[in-house]
Amino acid sequence: SITPKQLQAVWRSKEKIYDGKRDALVSVEPLGILINDEVTVSGTGTFSDDKVEENKSISIKVTTAGKDSQNYSIEAEAATTGTIRPKMLTITGVKAVDRVLSDSLLVDLDGSQAKLLGVVSKDQNKVGFSLNSGTIQNPDIGQNKPVQTAIALNGEAAGNYQLTQPSLRVNILSQESNKKQVDKPQQPARKADQQAGKIQATTKKTESSKLLKAGEISDQIMVWTGLGTVGLVGALVWLKRKFYR
Repeated sequence: SITPKQLQAVWRSKEKIYDGKRDALVSVEPLGILINDEVTVSGTGTFSDDKVEENKSISIKVTTAGKDSQNYSIEAEAATTGTIRPKMLTITGVKAVDRVLSDSLLVDLDGSQAKLLGVVSKDQNKVGFSLNSGTIQNPDIGQNKPVQTAIALNGEAAGNYQLTQPSLRVNILSQESNKKQVDKPQQPARKADQQAGKIQATTKKTESSKLLKAGEISDQIMVWTGLGTVGLVGALVWLKRKFYR
């Protein structure tokens, strides 16, 4: 009898980015296959869990294929280690709030419209963030000053992600310029009031003109009506004198 030849295998894994799944990509280097024999060895790897970690254990189910595979034997299960790296997230909708000149390097951040992008669907309710405060290099007055942020992830699944900090800009204003900005929104309101006054005055003038024209027309009707009455009476007197003497 001829018994199958026992194969040895060296298993390796490739690092993966966290995706919420346990599957592992593994490769193998089989040892002991004879030249010209058609045998392939492959395996399906599975991490012990889906969390981010280095040198995690991976279990492998081994399979062989090829026309000469029956001449070889290999363990049906194997093991190796692998690494799951954090997935990078971005955040949108964060704004640095303009402020007046002071000695502080801190800048308030507005996150009322903030959203995390790239979170795996299963973790949508397991990852949040804390805005904290932004910082600037110096407190001097200036426009579009770069803001350094330290927005932190939190939540049950936060350890599986890393956040790319947003690029923000802020304006540091003097007391005078800040006062102008506060007063500025009132100017359109005053302008609107002035325009409304002009429109109201024009409307009154137009209505007065219409009333005046209506009065003139009424007077003309009365004059012509009077003249018509006098003419009719005169004609009747003339006819009486001519035919009824």
